[in-house]
Amino acid sequence: MNLFAEGIRSSLLPCSYSVLLVGLALVVLRKRERIEVLGIFAGFTILSAWIRAAGISNSAAGRLATSLLVSAGLVLALMVNRRRCGLAAAALIGAFAGATWLPCVGEELGTVLTLAQDDPGTALILLAVYLVGVMVPLVAVVALLAYVPAARRWADSRWTSVVARSAMAALAVLVLTDYYDSLLSTLARWSVA
Repeated sequence: MNLFAEGIRSSLLPCSYSVLLVGLALVVLRKRERIEVLGIFAGFTILSAWIRAAGISNSAAGRLATSLLVSAGLVLALMVNRRRCGLAAAALIGAFAGATWLPCVGEELGTVLTLAQDDPGTALILLAVYLVGVMVPLVAVVALLAYVPAARRWADSRWTSVVARSAMAALAVLVLTDYYDSLLSTLARWSVA
């Protein structure tokens, strides 16, 4: 339970924004399938973060991360011009978020990341608990949009969609110009400060 609570606390730190902001933009852009998009995004974020943490095939993981960066950058750029993103895009963007996420390492998560090298199966479950805690704000937003009509109208408005698409476009530019890693490093430093 401490791991879940640490995840919730980490959701307030800038190092978690790389996951939360992408997830939020997906949830806003996907009007009809918000719950499904969030589930797929979360699942692929967890799997991708676990692959990286467990050191599974490090050379392959490096190539995978590079491929994910390029692919996700292209998908993000396409989403700016398309009204909908598919569930496959949510999976790809979740994998991108997990592969590039720099965790806010607290005592509990540090133990999990150390364990990932020796017992990857157990580490997968524990990392999932932590990341579900990080994603509690996204779950709250989806619940708010599902049960509060005024919030749903606001999220479905043209202006909110423009802002979400603009954020995705900016992220695509950062990824394709190799500035995304610098942004993540800056967010991680702000989290420590």
